[in-house]
Amino acid sequence: ARWIEYRHDAPAVRTWDYSYTKRLSLSGDTLLVQHSFTNTGTSAISTQVYSHNFIIIDNQNIGSGYSATLGFTPIVQSGASNMNYTSISGNVISVTRSLTGGTAIWAILTGYGSTASSNTATVSNSTAGASVTFIGDQPLVKYQIYGKQLTLSPEPFVDLTVPVGGSKEWTNRLVFRAGMME
Repeated sequence: ARWIEYRHDAPAVRTWDYSYTKRLSLSGDTLLVQHSFTNTGTSAISTQVYSHNFIIIDNQNIGSGYSATLGFTPIVQSGASNMNYTSISGNVISVTRSLTGGTAIWAILTGYGSTASSNTATVSNSTAGASVTFIGDQPLVKYQIYGKQLTLSPEPFVDLTVPVGGSKEWTNRLVFRAGMME
């Protein structure tokens, strides 16, 4: 009643076989997303994984009430962005105008550290008085942010390097809050 689990066992694709399990469990205001990846193939696997984290709060369009507070001070990578409808102050990215129609914001961000403490973000909607905080337990290797009419999405990338016969586990926590905005 409080959890669901998905398992994917990939047959041989060249020399890359794996078993991947994703378990979502709910406890109070927190959703735990637990990942377990085992390399069952004959070659090491080295890639990056991420979650889109599409956040929609009360079906309200993304606009001036929305912000993303990151676990680091973001630096927008030159040439890899469209942040025309935002402002950045410290570690907060604020949306300054409504994203309607096909208008979108996106950027590759740098400025994060080498520990898991940078792997956190809170998406807030001050109009709705609600927020979602993401807390990952792995260091970042890349970071993107994306926003369109109904979603503001922090996208943390983490390393997935697993030797033959090895396993890796990681967990993301999503904490939901309502009625606690200033």
